[in-house]
Amino acid sequence: MVDAVFLEGAGCECDVTLDTWLKDSLPLFPGAVRSLLSRELVLTAREFFERTFAWQGLIENVNAKAGDKQYWQSPYDQYSNVIGILGVAFNGNALTPLPQRPARNTETSDVPTHYYAEPGHPDVFHLYPLLATDNDDALDIFVALTPKQSVEHLPRIAALKFYDAILEGFMARMLMHPNKPYSAPQLAMIHRRNFIAQCGRYMGQAKQGYVQAQNWSFPPSWGVRRSQTL
Repeated sequence: MVDAVFLEGAGCECDVTLDTWLKDSLPLFPGAVRSLLSRELVLTAREFFERTFAWQGLIENVNAKAGDKQYWQSPYDQYSNVIGILGVAFNGNALTPLPQRPARNTETSDVPTHYYAEPGHPDVFHLYPLLATDNDDALDIFVALTPKQSVEHLPRIAALKFYDAILEGFMARMLMHPNKPYSAPQLAMIHRRNFIAQCGRYMGQAKQGYVQAQNWSFPPSWGVRRSQTL
């Protein structure tokens, strides 16, 4: 039997409102209602972070449980969901990711060596080998985040570092609307190409941990949450 371990969020610095972008773009879209603008902006932010994994967090001090457990990580908090598992450490030692569930999944050990994602659930993972005993505060999980579709706030890093990239994608979405006073498909394609290019740029920076490292690294601190076992 597979049990689930759910994690509770402690909140993130989602203190940048959508108005940060809308106040600069509203005059460019005559006749567009705010709800439509907000929707397209959130969808742009979601696409940006899903393409880049540039918004990252660390879930610390999670209780590791014996047996075959599913470690569920979404929602991260009221503003965001987990869209990828970038690394897992057990008692400070990084585990090796597996591309799929091992064929032999009945082995047990006091110390896992690998982890793998639940098929169809990028925010859920398992440990391998199965833990023989419980181990409190043993897991740290490095994750990629994206905003929920219903939010009116984005993380601080969205404005501090990714403002122009998100604005390019937002402009592209709006200008592609058909039969509007502001419709401009050719200009939209230019903004779209700029957006895709900046996604590639920031994806590379995120993979280097924003410090010019050569590969993914497990950062010392991104955020803190505790685990709940149901």
